[in-house]
Amino acid sequence: MHPARRVGRARSWAWLGLIWFVSAAWLAGCQSRTASEPQPSPEANAPDSLPPLEHLPLDPPIRITATFGEYRRGHFHAGTDFSTDHHIGKPVYAPASGDVQRVQASGAGFGNNLMIRTRDGRSILLAHLDAFDEPIASYLAAVQESTGRYEQTLTPEPGRIPITAGQRVAWSGESGAGPPHLHMEIRFGDLAYNPLRFGLSVADSSPPLLHRVTLEPLDDSSYVRGSPAPRTLVLGAGTDTVVVQGRVRAWAAVTDAVSSGSRCAPYAVSLDWDGKQVECRFDRVAWDDQMPAVEWVYDGAGRVAFWTPIALWFGVDYHPTMMRSSSPAPIAGVIAVAATDPPRTLTLRAADAAGNVTERHLVLRPPRAGETFPPANSRGRLAEHFELMPVDGPFVRVRYAGAPAGSREVMVGLQGKTPELRPASLEGNRWVAVVRVPLGASEFLATGRSAAGPWEERKPVRIFPVSPEQEAVLSADHDESSFAFTVPAHSVFASTFLVLDTLKTPAATTGLAPRSAAFEVGPATLPILRPARVELKHRGTKDGGELYRLRGGWAALSSASDETEAGGGEASASVRGLGRFALFQDEAAPRIGPVRSMRIPTLAPSRWALRCAVTDRGSGVDPSKTHFEIDGRPVPSEWDPEKATLRWRPLNHPAAGSHAYVVVAMDRAGHETRANGNFVIR
Repeated sequence: MHPARRVGRARSWAWLGLIWFVSAAWLAGCQSRTASEPQPSPEANAPDSLPPLEHLPLDPPIRITATFGEYRRGHFHAGTDFSTDHHIGKPVYAPASGDVQRVQASGAGFGNNLMIRTRDGRSILLAHLDAFDEPIASYLAAVQESTGRYEQTLTPEPGRIPITAGQRVAWSGESGAGPPHLHMEIRFGDLAYNPLRFGLSVADSSPPLLHRVTLEPLDDSSYVRGSPAPRTLVLGAGTDTVVVQGRVRAWAAVTDAVSSGSRCAPYAVSLDWDGKQVECRFDRVAWDDQMPAVEWVYDGAGRVAFWTPIALWFGVDYHPTMMRSSSPAPIAGVIAVAATDPPRTLTLRAADAAGNVTERHLVLRPPRAGETFPPANSRGRLAEHFELMPVDGPFVRVRYAGAPAGSREVMVGLQGKTPELRPASLEGNRWVAVVRVPLGASEFLATGRSAAGPWEERKPVRIFPVSPEQEAVLSADHDESSFAFTVPAHSVFASTFLVLDTLKTPAATTGLAPRSAAFEVGPATLPILRPARVELKHRGTKDGGELYRLRGGWAALSSASDETEAGGGEASASVRGLGRFALFQDEAAPRIGPVRSMRIPTLAPSRWALRCAVTDRGSGVDPSKTHFEIDGRPVPSEWDPEKATLRWRPLNHPAAGSHAYVVVAMDRAGHETRANGNFVIR
């Protein structure tokens, strides 16, 4: 072959190889980008509007008692509640045509509930029902009777139980949560929609009410009316003037009278300051990952106020989907007032789903030279002399309640390598200051003067920094007890601080014997977005114990513990909050009250039931193992944790004559109690 032709062919192969390499690299890059790109959120394919419902779920007149977006402990209220005038057994109708997607029987949560899949793809949930109508009732009862278990979640195949709009499907009740009412949700996939904006139409001419606004200082040089503590202002029709210095953020208390006499959540609340707006709008919420945000959108734990206000701010580390802002600042909603600023207007606005709007104004100005302010009243009392609450970045608010009467020149803060103290303001019976957490902080510190002379109080403290990006482990040992509290990444709203205290062994209670020291992770009112892991071990005992958390009284978190090789107890649990934890041994079995037959005041066909009280002061009743046996056969028995009652309510009335019963009650620690007797049907 001619040399020139060989060179040309070689060049051709080289070009082909280069083209192949570039193409392969491009294709691999496309595949890599496709694999690494985040999947679309539930909102990506969510509709912007939904057609009106074909029928009301109850007979008119309709009265709404709770709306979408309201605060519930640990989650948003994801639907609308309708009044049933405190009655059980009102007819419940299908709001749209479709088929039954889910039937659930339960004594907790949504209680007895029904989900209808409509022809346009949405799901409508009707909850807290007393009983189901046919053919749903027989479909559920057949499974309950065959298994002997009341608790059921059934998902019939599409088309098996068709539903027509306006068809009676159930009767209203109070199962799962009382008092009697009907709860309705509209869902599309994992998203719950505001029914008043997506299908449910009610007459509403009453605008929302803006009751109060709480302004919270954010650092150690910020004050509202001369105080570093949050200050609450009652909003009237006029324009009030408030003295503010430094950086603050706002919380608003708002209600909406969507029906006569109701006090519900509004549809939207917004704040306008310095040309920027922050808004909280309750359009929709994802059930799978957005519900814990309720503790950041609302102050339900009393961190700044006692009436569950709505936050009109949010940070860059965690952005709830119902919050929006016109400002890209790291913290949206910061209200800054410099010493040289002129008076400026803060505007608060609330809107309901029907378009009614209320607006209120405050004028904010810096303090004048020598201006002083009287102390504010404060509600509530501290369980301990010192309390810490994170505010923003390295700053925390410290409250102190141990000062002698008549104290003055009070300074409150933290002792680290150097003390970090700030002048405190008296709020009721507490002295409050916002301080920067010093390096190596190891003590709470308060100083002051009283009629008896100078005084000082110190309390050792273990402070752990926690950031949104990293997992944090808080651990401590006391005598033979070992404690660990793991906060997973992306659990806190912003970088903050947690406190770990080791306490003495708690006192015994009725039916509970302590098996370890108590450990407290605080502040208890600070919410976390993801479940934390609690692990507690105690060496040297034979009977171990279960993990309990103090919430009014000691409540069980885990139903069993593992025996260690040394003969001690080891227990762990996942929790969605901070607080006080200890190991206890449940030493008492449940107690069974008198068994009575009763007639239920309802319009549903099944009106007869057998009922008794079951109480347990230890680990709690295990509903999966607590039941009636009738004539030697286990029957589906409903456990109502709110009323602490066990009930057998058959779909068909028992046959005439005498029947034998046995009540089997078991707690989560495995203790069992039985009671037996007879009842007569005439």
